[in-house]
Amino acid sequence: MRRLSLLLFLTLCFVPLTSVAQTGVITGRVVSEDGSGLPGMTVTLLPVAADRRARTGGSHQQTGTDLDGAFKFTGLAPRVYSVSASPAKSYVPGPVPVGEGQDGGYYRVGDNATITMIKGGVITGRVTNATGEPLIGVRVNAVMTRGAERNTARRSAARPRFTDDRGFYRLYGLPPGTYVVFTRNAFPPPYNRDTPTYHPSSTRETAAEVTVASGGEVAGVDIRYRGDRGHVVSGSVSDGGESPSSYAWRFITLTNTVNGAVRSDAYLRGEGNAKFAIYGVADGEYEITARWVLDANDEVFASTSRRIVVKGADVGGIELKLLPMGSITGKFALEATPGVCESKRKWSIEEALLALRYEAKPGEATQARSQTIVNGLSEKGEFTVYNLTANRYFLEPRLPNENWYVKAIAEASTSIARRAARSALQADIARNGITLKAGEKVDGMTITIADGASGMSGKVIPATEGAGLPARLRIHLVPAEAGDANDVLRYAEALSRNDGAFSLSNIAPGKYWLIARAAPDEEMSDNSPAPIAWDANERAKLRHEAMVAKNEIKLQPCGRIKDYVLRFNR
Repeated sequence: MRRLSLLLFLTLCFVPLTSVAQTGVITGRVVSEDGSGLPGMTVTLLPVAADRRARTGGSHQQTGTDLDGAFKFTGLAPRVYSVSASPAKSYVPGPVPVGEGQDGGYYRVGDNATITMIKGGVITGRVTNATGEPLIGVRVNAVMTRGAERNTARRSAARPRFTDDRGFYRLYGLPPGTYVVFTRNAFPPPYNRDTPTYHPSSTRETAAEVTVASGGEVAGVDIRYRGDRGHVVSGSVSDGGESPSSYAWRFITLTNTVNGAVRSDAYLRGEGNAKFAIYGVADGEYEITARWVLDANDEVFASTSRRIVVKGADVGGIELKLLPMGSITGKFALEATPGVCESKRKWSIEEALLALRYEAKPGEATQARSQTIVNGLSEKGEFTVYNLTANRYFLEPRLPNENWYVKAIAEASTSIARRAARSALQADIARNGITLKAGEKVDGMTITIADGASGMSGKVIPATEGAGLPARLRIHLVPAEAGDANDVLRYAEALSRNDGAFSLSNIAPGKYWLIARAAPDEEMSDNSPAPIAWDANERAKLRHEAMVAKNEIKLQPCGRIKDYVLRFNR
């Protein structure tokens, strides 16, 4: 009998994962800023794919909102979905509130989503030449430099427009924020060889900014066209004899490393070596890359980034070699610990997400772009993230159930040679990430999930009565036990909301120090910053500050601390 019990225990060491009937429902409303329902809006639901190469054309659903702005999706399998409303009737999606940016827009069966739409703004103006004559057919762009609120992410503007026969342009559907407006042409003459002219008649460094309010219109944003002749960046792209398709497109992207401005106007088709030329490039420092994209929109080859400097002359002879892209494959494994925490419903492992954050080095143009890839899971908890360039990647599991926490992240490859080849620095995948070489395929990753997680919520208040709080606060949980000092899975952090409220969940039980830190303004970006604990030096500083503050918290298995008051000293 004992042997039978032991065999049963070992068999159930990991919970079996089976498919569940597609009976789930996601409901919600699309509302305006005042909470009124918006009828007749188109809402799209899309599964977050476990295999990002898989086509999703037939898997999305769309529905319209009723007179009260309500919508409903039925017959859903238990997994993760993105839900979004399309811009319409002069409305655009509103900013994601602070503290919701990480998983904003992702929903699971049973959720009720509220999608806030706001009135888009408008910028109008006229483009003229040096003598005041209108310029016809000039493309005008607007790029957001700051969100309307301090803690909202920067977003791209609406699509560019062309000037009419009087030189006037009208950019509409703009989210509220601050913009720079400029001309940019990637088409045949007469303007394609000129550098961009920014409002009022400037280079990017001296451009005037334009602030747009929700539903507002800013007129008179005129541009006196400079007509400065730009330089040419040219070279060739080779596929190394490994062309995936003779019908594939090659895209050349030139990105300014200072302001993140992107030029992607060299498109090449065919096999073998191909020449490219990008015109109208202003002086500056850039990164240039090439990608090979199949007709199915499946990226498979990419070049490494090349740094170039354009200063007073054309830059030629650039050779970009396309290399296979890499992948990371693994699974989420849920330890079988039934009954540890009570749950209102049964959760499935495919309702988790895996975020993969790549390392952006200081000074690189990638700092101005999104740094996170979000991947879904299969019914068996498996994942494969494709189309990865050579870089270092950190894994960020995002769990649907507040009773779960990440216990370990490890590479379980059976290849002794592979394990031996990997640096000892990568022994701790959670702390050091995965360094991926060009075309490398890493398999056997196992992310172990355990039941019994803790959580806490509360509010930060000034330690001195009458004092204020910083505009942005980041709350940290730091493990108090010395043995956990370098276990980054035991660290947790979150931004407080505007009123100082905060929430931390999916925490391993144990002793912690709780501390609040002012977050620097430069943290504001298109994505949440990387966790402090990933950096060894910052982790040591954080731990020292928390130790000095001595604000100890003990989190019990399945425990929830609520309404905690944390006093902040400037």
